[in-house]
Amino acid sequence: MLNAPDGSILAEHAELIGVASATVAEYRALIAGLRRAYQLGLDRVDARSDSRIVVSHLSGERTPTNLKLVALADEILELTMRIGSVTVTWIPSDANGAAHGLVADALAPGGNCS
Repeated sequence: MLNAPDGSILAEHAELIGVASATVAEYRALIAGLRRAYQLGLDRVDARSDSRIVVSHLSGERTPTNLKLVALADEILELTMRIGSVTVTWIPSDANGAAHGLVADALAPGGNCS
């Protein structure tokens, strides 16, 4: 979900990614959001994630050891360079209701995803 500074929705997207860990899903969601931000021509993104591990990896506080996560982090770095300015901040899960709603919709029988 991409929101403008005034809170209006610029874009939202949900997709099934198959069997994956929650951390991989969080990385993939951020990648999808950054790709869309780049397509929209945004040059600054303030991303929020309720995944402490993803935020700690991307901030350099921790280094991912799983090769899949390393590849996903590298993809985020590449997108960050294309966009210009990307910050990723941790938020509590209960403050991330809109994103969780997209996940619930995607996972529901006959869910709305692309």
